[in-house]
Amino acid sequence: MGQKEIHGKKITIHSTTADDLPDVLNLWNNGEVMHYVGFPNGLGMNLNQMHGWLQKLNNNPDRHHYVVTAPEIGFCGEVYYRFERIYRRGELDIKLLPKVQGQGIASDAFRTLLNIVFTSEPDVDAVYVTPHNENKAALGLYSHYGFKPKPCPGDMKCPATNSYRELRREEFSDYN
Repeated sequence: MGQKEIHGKKITIHSTTADDLPDVLNLWNNGEVMHYVGFPNGLGMNLNQMHGWLQKLNNNPDRHHYVVTAPEIGFCGEVYYRFERIYRRGELDIKLLPKVQGQGIASDAFRTLLNIVFTSEPDVDAVYVTPHNENKAALGLYSHYGFKPKPCPGDMKCPATNSYRELRREEFSDYN
């Protein structure tokens, strides 16, 4: 593969490359996956658009996208974080294919992402997620790792259908 892999208990993640784009495209164009982010029919992207997205991603040192894989399964989904330097916080996201949900892969991938952020970004004081209020699986995952509901920060626009949840760096050790 020629790139660094980071291993969890059940999963491996690596920075997204052009070779991964067909899998990520399939994930993003899946309406079941994208339902809670407002795209019940998927994003409707094509491979050329994905290459443009990857180029922009690779040119921004504050954005990090990883592919999640598991033995005997292969591609499972993605994890992502964006460092917001001015606010000393990181936005996190995770999306998995429906066929791998409910197998502990999300928990392992999300824990791995949290470890990456808190070990590689010393200026991040807190991380946050903005899950849809009806996405019970996501709400459970974030609660498991200690994310607490808080008011949406004044610099953000949080949709009424979403909640803002935050985990401070000093709280993470309790869940690591």
